[in-house]
Amino acid sequence: YLDAVAELEPYVDFYKIASYELLWKELFVECAKTGKPIVFSTGMATIDEIKDALNSISGHKTIEVTILKCTSAYPTPAQEANLKAIKTLGNQFGSTYNGLKISYGYSDHTRSDNVINRAVHHYNISFLEFHLDLDGKGEEYKSGHCWLPNEMQSVIQTIKSDLEEIESEIKNNLE
Repeated sequence: YLDAVAELEPYVDFYKIASYELLWKELFVECAKTGKPIVFSTGMATIDEIKDALNSISGHKTIEVTILKCTSAYPTPAQEANLKAIKTLGNQFGSTYNGLKISYGYSDHTRSDNVINRAVHHYNISFLEFHLDLDGKGEEYKSGHCWLPNEMQSVIQTIKSDLEEIESEIKNNLE
C-alpha cells in the first residue's frame, strides 16, 4: 500500500520495487518523491513498461535508479537466466535516461554460483539481489531458489577475492 513508502522512509536507504509491481506507477512516483535511490526488478516486463517506470520516476527527487534483470521463474534453471538481457537493458537505457543515473543489477532465482559470477564479472553489475533462507525450512528454500547464509557467504567471498585480485592486477600494470 502506498502509505508504506512514508512509513518506511526513515528506516531504508533505498526502495526496492518487485517486478510484479512494475505497472504500479503511483508506487514509483511516491518512492521517487523521497529522493532515495530506487531499485526495481524487470521480471517479464517489456522495454516499454520499463520506460514507463523510468518516466514515472523522472522529474521527482530521485536521481539514482538500478534496473535489475530477473527471470520470473522460481527456481530459474541456470540455462534460462538470460544474462545477456543485462547488456540489452544497458544498450537501451545507457547510464543516464531522462535525467536519471542508471545502473544495472541482477536478481537471482537460480541458486547457481556460476550464474552469479558471470553476472558480476562478465556483465559488470553493480547490484545483486538473492533470496535467503536462514535455516532451510522455508517453502521458498524447499522450492530451490533460496540460498542458505553459509552458501551465499561462500559465493560472496569468492567474488570479493576475485575483485581484489583484479584490482591488484590493474594496480600492478599501472605502476
